[in-house]
Amino acid sequence: MTRILHCIAVLLLLLCCSNSASAGIRKGPYPIFEGSNTAMTVLWQTDAGETNVIRWGADTNYSMGQASVGTYGTDYQHKQVISGLEPGTVYYYEVVGYGAGSFRTAPSASATAVKLIAYGDTRTYPADHNKVAGRIRAAYADDPAFQTIALHAGDWVTSNSETYWTNEWFVSGADYPQLHALQAEVPVVGVRGNHEGTATLFAKYFPEPYVAGFYWSFDYGPVHVAMVDQYTTYTAGSAQLNWLSSDLAATTKPWKIVVLHEPGWTSGGSHGNNIAVQTLLQPLFRQYGVQLVVGGHNHYYARGVVDNIQHLTLGGGGAPLYAPASGEPNIVRTDQSNHHTELDINGNTMLFTAHRADGTVIESFTISSGINQAPTANAGVDQTVTDPTQIAVNSPPCNAINTSIPGSCYQTVRAAYQAADNGDTIKIVTLDFAEVLDANRPISVSLLGGYDPVFSASKGVSSINSLILRRGMVRVSRLAITP
Repeated sequence: MTRILHCIAVLLLLLCCSNSASAGIRKGPYPIFEGSNTAMTVLWQTDAGETNVIRWGADTNYSMGQASVGTYGTDYQHKQVISGLEPGTVYYYEVVGYGAGSFRTAPSASATAVKLIAYGDTRTYPADHNKVAGRIRAAYADDPAFQTIALHAGDWVTSNSETYWTNEWFVSGADYPQLHALQAEVPVVGVRGNHEGTATLFAKYFPEPYVAGFYWSFDYGPVHVAMVDQYTTYTAGSAQLNWLSSDLAATTKPWKIVVLHEPGWTSGGSHGNNIAVQTLLQPLFRQYGVQLVVGGHNHYYARGVVDNIQHLTLGGGGAPLYAPASGEPNIVRTDQSNHHTELDINGNTMLFTAHRADGTVIESFTISSGINQAPTANAGVDQTVTDPTQIAVNSPPCNAINTSIPGSCYQTVRAAYQAADNGDTIKIVTLDFAEVLDANRPISVSLLGGYDPVFSASKGVSSINSLILRRGMVRVSRLAITP
């Protein structure tokens, strides 16, 4: 009897050990992009301490390498850096027994073309996030070049707790298959929002190489991306503002994107414009040629144009939707929908397309990498406006001027200017055309709304009711005034 009881005890011990050796997957596996174009990090979390085997390769034979990976930290997380990879190449990985995925390494430093995804505010409703994820996956199923990275504008989950991260982001693949698959196939790189709180769990699950707080930057082919942490001080003279200025000044990439959570220009609703972005960050964006600022915070789509810089509100990733206000300054497009955006960069142009989760297009337009450089001083002008608003236009509607001139069109847009004092007089409005115009073809500009080509202004930001802009993409590049 004693021998039988001993054997039973040994069997029970072996059974317990067997269970702990295959404890179950809790989160992942999912890729993390840390700035290298020859490596990718894969993270996952199990239910108990154990060692797992991860394999990787150029296909699902996973023949390039493998590693046995134990846990780190105090909560059964695993992490493996897969290195020695080729830039711009798709690889496949498998955590044996727990899940598989794939990723594309970042492009070579000399690449001139790349495609990116951007969205934000994915908290609260994973079913809606699942729909957006399905649309993103459809984008790279149709065009595999879109399987790169997804820029995230913050508010990943409702609150800084394990429950929310488990139930809203790292959700069951059986319940939300598109979301689960997207996370296994595309590194999501983003900023913390106000709902991440102190972001202890954001740091735990997205351990990027932050400079301090949660701000950092990286190159991705022809693009430089700077991640701004609006919940770490960025006032004048602060470490983060000084870092951002130095970071943007140092990059030689033709495309510059800044990701933050609270937009400087948005369309009302629950949250207004972030004044610190307007007064502290926008001058840096203008000075160093930033073309795109990705934000969220308000749960709708909005696009504003200031100094010819595109300011996006991408708050439709899964959070409860808001109704955008109409008539907000500098806002040129709004849409109350779940959505994501696609950035297709090729040389000095970017095709920007915003998609609703149902597959319809909110808007699509093209911008140039060099169009928002600060204007040079104009000889003979007494004073140059310090903060002119520049307007870029290349989206529908486009109305034919003359059927004998193929491609000719006009659009009506709003423009704004900064007057230094009451009674300042607008002397010059310069229009720069992004397209090569036909030789000897007259181009006319009409100032509507009761204004003459030279008119007085009140101190502060005022507006020209509209400009009729002809032939392609046009911008107001300089507004000169005299006291």
